[in-house]
Amino acid sequence: MYNVMRDWGKRGFIDVPYSSIYTDDITWGILNDPLYSEYGKGTKSGSDSRGSYKWIANYNYLKNMPILYSNIRSYALKKGYTPESGYYASDVPATMEYVANFLYDNNLGVEEAPSLGVVTSKIYSKKCCFLAITGSSTYGNHGVALIGYHKYGKETSVSDTYSTIEYKFFYEVADGGNLSSRIFDPNTPANPDLKFYYMARC
Repeated sequence: MYNVMRDWGKRGFIDVPYSSIYTDDITWGILNDPLYSEYGKGTKSGSDSRGSYKWIANYNYLKNMPILYSNIRSYALKKGYTPESGYYASDVPATMEYVANFLYDNNLGVEEAPSLGVVTSKIYSKKCCFLAITGSSTYGNHGVALIGYHKYGKETSVSDTYSTIEYKFFYEVADGGNLSSRIFDPNTPANPDLKFYYMARC
C-alpha cells in the first residue's frame, strides 16, 4: 500500500508525504514492539528470517522510515494485522481511504473493479489503479500500482476458413522495487489470482 500510495502521490493524484524527506525514527518502537522485536534477536539459524535478521544492522533504515509507511502500518496494526496473519486485498480500500482522507485531507475513494474492462477504461481516463496479486511466481503475494497494460492476440487457425484469436494481457506496474515501471506477465503456469482496484474519486 505504501508503494502504491507513494506512486499516486508522485503522479499528483493524491496529496501525501511521498518524498524521502518525510521520515520518522521508529527504532525504539520496533525494538520494543512484541510483534516485531523477535525478528531482530538473531538467535535462530537456517531459513528462519527471524533468526538471520538483526535490527541493529538496519538502524539507518529504522531511523528514516517514511512517515506515510508508518501511518499505513499503524492503521493495519489497529485492524489486527500481524506478520503471521498478513493483510488482504479486501483490507486495502478502507486502509488507503483512512490514511489519505483522515490523515491528509484528500477525498480518495478506492473500489474493486468488477471486470478488466472497467479498469482499462479507468487507465484510459487517467485514473489511478491498483493491482493485488496472489500466488505469482514473480511477486508471490504483493500489491502494485497499475500504470498501463499491453494486449496481445495470438491467431490460431481452426480450418481453412475459420480462425480464433486468444488475447493475453501484460501489465505495466510500479512495484516499489525499481525506480522505473516494469512489465508484469501473469500468463505463467502459476496462474496468479489478480484483483483490480481503481480510484473512484479524488
